[in-house]
Parts: sequence; structure tokens; C-alpha cells
Amino acid sequence: MPPRSPLGAPAPLGAASTLALAGTLAAAAPPRAAAQPATTPAPSGALQVGAAGAVRLPVGDLRHGHTAGWGTALLVDWQRARSPLALRATLAYATLAGRPPRPPRAPAADAPPATAATGGTGNDVHEYAAQLAARLHTPLGRLLGTTGGAYLLAGGALHHVRRYDRTLFLTGRGYGRGVHPPAAEVDLLARSATADEHVTRPGIHGGAGLTLAVGPAALFVEARYERVFTPPRAIGSVPVALGVLLR
Repeated sequence: MPPRSPLGAPAPLGAASTLALAGTLAAAAPPRAAAQPATTPAPSGALQVGAAGAVRLPVGDLRHGHTAGWGTALLVDWQRARSPLALRATLAYATLAGRPPRPPRAPAADAPPATAATGGTGNDVHEYAAQLAARLHTPLGRLLGTTGGAYLLAGGALHHVRRYDRTLFLTGRGYGRGVHPPAAEVDLLARSATADEHVTRPGIHGGAGLTLAVGPAALFVEARYERVFTPPRAIGSVPVALGVLLR
């Protein structure tokens, strides 16, 4: 017990007692955890894979010899964290149905306007494509626990067209539309026998789509314009696709 002053109050502690008390309190205090340096996680990218099915609509001159077909695709989509830009690689297969041929016009008759006549070889186009595109995405907010967005995309591709000699070689020159006399139709058929059976040509495409993400899955609907530089003239089509991407 500390000594008391003559008036009954506790006498002040000496310097040695003060230091001893401070040391006792310090020893009784819990140890502090060592400070850890703050770290910032490195940005990572989101990799998604998926599949889609599509209806393919011919446009321009292509619709004179062919009607709508269908297609399917496998997709790999990579988007950097916190970035609106993404890259998409696609392997696709698509068809276009061939219109049945019209009878050749009589040699003395005036040919009907080429833009008004339809007809072809009756053979379907079969096409494989490897595509690479840049995609610009913007979010559209949340709805009932889902996340929506819209995007634009554009890119290039390599297209492999099978049965070219029996389809686009002929329909690109007006065969089966009733605009040529019989001799010209026979000549086109003879020339097709020496044409390439399959051709590989570059192409370009661009379009827009909407996405709806639920958990690890993202549904999307997309429409784009594709142009393939086949001889004798480039062809155009509009695939309208519905698909899903999984993270």
C-alpha cells in the first residue's frame, strides 16, 4: 500500500514506481497484429463460351436464287474487367435453300427484268465460317434480379462455301431465273463443270444485340449483316440468332 501524506492523502509515486506500473500495463495489453501492406487485385478478364442457333435471310441479289436457311455457331467471348470492349471468336455453319429453276425464256421473247425474276438451281448453299469480332457493350440496368445490356459488334471472317459450282456460280449469273434463252442456260451449265467445287473467301460483318444475364448464364439475341466476297459478285445475308453464353 502506497505511503500516505500527513493529511491522509496517498503520497505521490516515485519515478521508479511509475515506470514499473507502465511496464506492467504494457505487458498485460494484448499484442497487436502486424500491419499488412495494402494490395490491389489485378484486373482479370471474363471468359465465356456458348452456342447459338440462327435463321439466315438472304438479301440483295442473293434472294433471287435462294430463300431463308438456318445456322448454328459455337462462340468464345472474352471481356476485360471493367471494360466495355470484348473480343468474340465464332465457328459457324449456315445454309441457304435453293429456289427451283424457272423454264428458260423463248429466244425471241423479251427477257423480263432481272430484278423481278426469281429462280435458281434448286441446290442449297452450305457454308462454314471462322469469325473474329470486336464487341462494344453497355449495361441497361437490373430487372427482377437479372442484368441487361446492349452491344454493337463488327469484324471479319473467312468463309468456306461448299457446292459453289452447283449454287452460287450459277445463281450469281442468273441461271434458273428465266432470263436467259435455252442456249445460254446450257452454256452456263457447261462452264459450271469446270468451276471450283468449293471456294474460300473473306467476308465482313456488323450488327447489334441484347443480353440478359442470370447468374453464370447470359442469354442474347443478335442480328447482323454479313457480306462474303464470292465470285462473280459478293453475297449478303442477315442472320438473326438466339444463344446463350456461360461463364
